[in-house]
Amino acid sequence: MNPDSKYTVKKTFSAETAVFPVLFIAFFAYLSHVMGMANMINTIMKTAFDLLINTVLYIVAVCVIMGAVSELLTEFGFVALMDRLLRPLMRPIFGLPGAASLGVVSTFLSDNPAILALTANPRYKYYFKAYQFPALTNIGTSFGMGLIVCTYMLSLASITGESYMKAVVVGLIGATIGAVFSTRIMLHFTKKVYGTEVTAPEVFPSADDSEIGEIEPGLRLVRKGNLGNRILGALLDGGASGLKLGAAGAAISLAAGLAGKGLLAGGDVAVFTAMCMCWSGYLSTHTSMMDSLHCKELTGKALIAHTIGGIAAGFAAHWIYVLAGSL
Repeated sequence: MNPDSKYTVKKTFSAETAVFPVLFIAFFAYLSHVMGMANMINTIMKTAFDLLINTVLYIVAVCVIMGAVSELLTEFGFVALMDRLLRPLMRPIFGLPGAASLGVVSTFLSDNPAILALTANPRYKYYFKAYQFPALTNIGTSFGMGLIVCTYMLSLASITGESYMKAVVVGLIGATIGAVFSTRIMLHFTKKVYGTEVTAPEVFPSADDSEIGEIEPGLRLVRKGNLGNRILGALLDGGASGLKLGAAGAAISLAAGLAGKGLLAGGDVAVFTAMCMCWSGYLSTHTSMMDSLHCKELTGKALIAHTIGGIAAGFAAHWIYVLAGSL
C-alpha cells in the first residue's frame, strides 16, 4: 500500500469487528428503551430535518452570496489592493514576509484551503524562508471563512433587533490577536526544524501548474472575455465555492439558536466571532493542508499552536469588549 495513503490495513476479523457492533446496538437499545423506539426514530429524523431546512440552507444562502461577492472583489483587483495595503504590517506583527498578507485576504474571503492555491505557485515561495512557510497554515486558518462568519453574526440582528457591529469588529480584533499567537508559536517550532537561513524553495517542492504558470510581479490573474463575461463567471464560480463552504459553516448555527432564546449578548458575539474565525475547521483541514505543504510531520505542532491561538482570540475579544463597554 502507498505509504502516503490515508488508509491502512487490518485483519478481516479482529477484536473491533466484534466489539463495535455490540456497543453500537447497546447504545441505541438503551435510547429506545428510555424513549421508545418510535420516539427515538422520530426525534432523530425531526432534528436532522430541522437542522437542514431551518439552519444549514440559511447558512448556505449566506455562503453563496458572500462567495460570489468575494470572487467579484478578487476579479477586479480589490484583493490585490488589500494585499498592497497590508504588507507593511506582516513582518513586525506576524514575523512573515509581506506576501503572506495575500493569504490572509484570500482565506478571509473564502476558506482555509485557499492558502494552498498561493503556496502552489513556485514564485510565491521565494518570498519565504523555510521556517516561515509551514506557518502559512496557521495564519490562513486564523482568518478562514472570516467574511462569512462576520456576515452571519451581523445577520443575527434580524432575530434580536440589536446591532452587533461593534461586537463583530471586536471579534475581528480578537481573531487577529489569536492569529499572532498561533503564527508566532508555530514559527518558534519551525525555527528549530529548519533554522532561519534556508529558503522555502530549497526545502519544499513546487507543484507543477501547467495551466497558469508563473505570474510576474505586479500582475494578477483575471478571467478571459469582456466585462459581462468576467462578472458572470466570477458570480457563478464564487457562488459555487460558497455552496461548498455552506455545509462546513453549519457549525456557527449555534449562535442563531442562542439569539432566538435571548441568550446572546454583544460580548458573546465578539467571543464567538473571534474563536469561530480562528477555529473554523482547523481540526479537519490542518492535516490535509500541512500534507499539501509537504510538512505533515509538523501537523501536531501546528494544531497545538492553533489551539492556543483560538483560546487567546476568545480571551482577547472578551476583555476588549468589556473595556470598550466601560469607556
